Amino acid sequence: MKHRHSIPFVLAVHESGHALARWYTGDFTDFVVVRTDDEIATEGPYIDRRDREVYENGFTDCYSRYKPLGDDISDFDEAIRNRMRNAMEIQLIHTLAGPIAEARHSRKSLKVIMFLGGWGDYNFANKCAKEFATTSKNDFLHTAEKRVRAIFKEPGIWPAVLAVAMKLQSKRVLNGDEVSKIIQKVTKQRERKYTIQVPYSD
Repeated sequence: MKHRHSIPFVLAVHESGHALARWYTGDFTDFVVVRTDDEIATEGPYIDRRDREVYENGFTDCYSRYKPLGDDISDFDEAIRNRMRNAMEIQLIHTLAGPIAEARHSRKSLKVIMFLGGWGDYNFANKCAKEFATTSKNDFLHTAEKRVRAIFKEPGIWPAVLAVAMKLQSKRVLNGDEVSKIIQKVTKQRERKYTIQVPYSD
């Protein structure tokens, strides 16, 4: 979905969701960016931390805890597989938090959000889940979705998503420190430590 002249708040909410999930698990975000089509055409692409050109309207510039290998990983040592799985589960939370935040704000189903413009997040999440799903891939993704929704239900977390989105919509670009300060001010929580402990929701 393109945004030629203005940035809709829901796009800022989407990127804010990604950034909030990263803050929650103690993962740093370099920059969160939202841009109109006109800004992209005039100023050129955003150059990310790995010197890649990015033309998307919304983008969260950060490292990934896990990237799908696309190979059979059954021969990996069990301890390594467990570490990879832990990292992948957190990466799923980071990835799904954007479209889930957008769905919550717009009061649409997650499937509709994915169809309208969340294909990048959807494809990445599917590739991650496919490598580690012990039952069905859909069950695995559903579990990650429930964990994200549980995070957003915690006191102060959803208002923090909206607060970051408001600032992002007006400034267009926020660095990681700015994001953290907004979240900490709203939630009254200190910076979180790097962790793999996130809630489950029944």
